[in-house]
Amino acid sequence: MAPHVPKILVEEDHFLKILSVILDPATPEAHRSAVNRFFAHDEPDFPGWCERLRARLPGLHPARIEYVEGDDALARAIVDADAVIVESLRVDAALLARAGRLKLVQKFGAI
Repeated sequence: MAPHVPKILVEEDHFLKILSVILDPATPEAHRSAVNRFFAHDEPDFPGWCERLRARLPGLHPARIEYVEGDDALARAIVDADAVIVESLRVDAALLARAGRLKLVQKFGAI
């Protein structure tokens, strides 16, 4: 039996595109390259930084990152999600009731 790969829903946001580069090995190379270039001024070895971060996140890599736009898309996709990262999308009791495997909800921009 193959190990469970966490499904992480992420609100569609330009800055949050970093998450797929860090956690999802299926991220297209063009996306990886764009994010690497964007962060190169802060972290010249961005791919190495990602590797070091992955080593500190056991159980989160590899993950399947799925970006969602809007509350309806979030409601459809949350059924089998393990984690959700949102910025402006609403996470309420009705949405949480649909989420059978959910372990984490993170509001981006909050501590």
